[in-house]
Amino acid sequence: GSAFVRALADLGVQGVADRAADLTSGAVRR
Repeated sequence: GSAFVRALADLGVQGVADRAADLTSGAVRR
């Protein structure tokens, strides 16, 4: 129940953070 939803939320947040980091590093490299 809640644990499963929380795990998905954590994965979602982590995914967004990773993507943001990739975009930021890409912008800096350019």
